[in-house]
Amino acid sequence: MNKINNERNNLNDLDLPPPWFHISWNKKANIEEELKCELGNNHILFGLQFDAVAMRKDADDVLLYLPSCKKPLAVVHLTWISRSEEDPNVPFTVFYDSIKDWLERGIKQL
Repeated sequence: MNKINNERNNLNDLDLPPPWFHISWNKKANIEEELKCELGNNHILFGLQFDAVAMRKDADDVLLYLPSCKKPLAVVHLTWISRSEEDPNVPFTVFYDSIKDWLERGIKQL
């Protein structure tokens, strides 16, 4: 099993720090659909496969697993406007090299 697949498996078992929580299967589809709606053609995530893994209770930040990316994790701040954003930097996205990188940098950043 390669490093990226290991990252995804490890996310399932990760005890997330508050205010993060694992996304339930029934909520996952809605979150992923909203993100697809928000991504404009020039957004860095446009056209990529992603898997919504976790979300913050106190914000609209979503942790994504990106199986085809060199940096397999990203946090995206959803806007919930249910349409494509004109600004290619919105929704705001930060990439991470690993779970360790996200725990060290990402938890405090957004």
